[in-house]
Amino acid sequence: MDNSAAAFIDGSDGSYFRTSFSAADIQNATLTPIGDFTADPAPTDDLITWTPDQVGDFWYTCTVTSHTGMTGKITVIPEPSTLGLVAGGLALASLRRRHRAGGSKDRGR
Repeated sequence: MDNSAAAFIDGSDGSYFRTSFSAADIQNATLTPIGDFTADPAPTDDLITWTPDQVGDFWYTCTVTSHTGMTGKITVIPEPSTLGLVAGGLALASLRRRHRAGGSKDRGR
């Protein structure tokens, strides 16, 4: 996926804006076919769907050159592994069991 929009987007913490008014920059960063990524103003039944194929930051912006504030970021993170979740659960159960066992020994003194 082309992520060239990152070159002309600035900001942080959910407040982003486009630093370019260049139609060529915007066009070069636009996903194709554009019809799949275009929504009409409400009321509409438009639905834009996109499935990322890699982790990372993906930027989006409005194609109207004067709409610089209509910009954002989608961060895709790795899916947690099942093995990691199971191992974490077993470790937590083990700690809890040790804590209970240790507590009962202290009461008997």
